Amino acid sequence: MSGHIPTEIGQLQLLYELTLYSNNFSGVIPDQISNLKKLEVLDLSNNHLSGIIPSSLASLNFLRYFNASYNNLEGPIPTSTQLQSFNASAFVGNPKLCGAHFQISGDQIRALMQIKRTTKTCTMGFINFHGFIFSLRWGS
Repeated sequence: MSGHIPTEIGQLQLLYELTLYSNNFSGVIPDQISNLKKLEVLDLSNNHLSGIIPSSLASLNFLRYFNASYNNLEGPIPTSTQLQSFNASAFVGNPKLCGAHFQISGDQIRALMQIKRTTKTCTMGFINFHGFIFSLRWGS
């Protein structure tokens, strides 16, 4: 499948599981998904979705599995009991996404800086730490 996720999907109010992983969906995550109040599983991984994760998804109280990894999502992960409870793997592969899942401690930053001083480096990725973006590098 490809194209945008249709906004009409929000009319399927008795839906318990929505698995749209590994398609070629593009565009934004429709806000109307938040109308699916009985939704327990939402898997949007491995697509080409962009934009933000709608804050309205925080209202999906029965969500027990969520995966938005490997898209082109950006901005903060909405703060809610449900979305914040999911593992960082649910958000990985979205380099412009930020939030508590991507924060690292000061000790981890110091360790990374020490490694950088002593090895050749190659770009690995980015981490958002309290609003600062750090480029991670590793030696070869």
